[in-house]
Amino acid sequence: MDKILRNRLVFLTSLFIVFCMFFNSVFALLNPSAVYCKALGYEYISKPTENGVRGYCKLPNGQLVSAWKFLQGEVAQEFGYCAKQGYKTKTIYNKDVCLRFRTDFCAVCVLENGKEVEVTELMNLSFEETWCGDNACSDPENYLTCPEDCPSGSDDGYCDGIKDNKCDPDCEKNKDPDCKNTIEIPIIVQIIIIGIIIIGVLIFVFLRKD
Repeated sequence: MDKILRNRLVFLTSLFIVFCMFFNSVFALLNPSAVYCKALGYEYISKPTENGVRGYCKLPNGQLVSAWKFLQGEVAQEFGYCAKQGYKTKTIYNKDVCLRFRTDFCAVCVLENGKEVEVTELMNLSFEETWCGDNACSDPENYLTCPEDCPSGSDDGYCDGIKDNKCDPDCEKNKDPDCKNTIEIPIIVQIIIIGIIIIGVLIFVFLRKD
């Protein structure tokens, strides 16, 4: 009986360890500030400090800023995603909007129509684990973070704006030189034009009969 009980305990313990490993791998999340920094093409650096390891984002001008403060729009807004897309950066205090970070405040981009969208949501970033080089363009990968999986013009949530004869579906109007500018005619105008054509045709037919 003791041997059987011991074997069962060993089996259950092994099963529990495997389950914990699986649970951890499934729900492992990446550091949002690191993902954001790298998604913009900047270098993320970890440095040991008196208060533990801290993450920094190295900007194009060589400046090192706190990665979290950069993500939350507290510093270097001119290098953030919103500014790069021509939007205004705004830091708001809203637990619902900032829920994915579990913080009280975060950065949002103010769009042309006045709508405010949380910056990483607008970038379509995900903080779940993924692998660059698996031939699948999945979150949080994009052209900047993994061009191997996400070539230019991919539907990856990032507007690369590169002239390569591919209209990037992630680019807004006039953001990609490969996207042809199309004039959208309001429905009411279309109806009026069609009506004028029909009236013109009817007049032409009646005049011919006369």
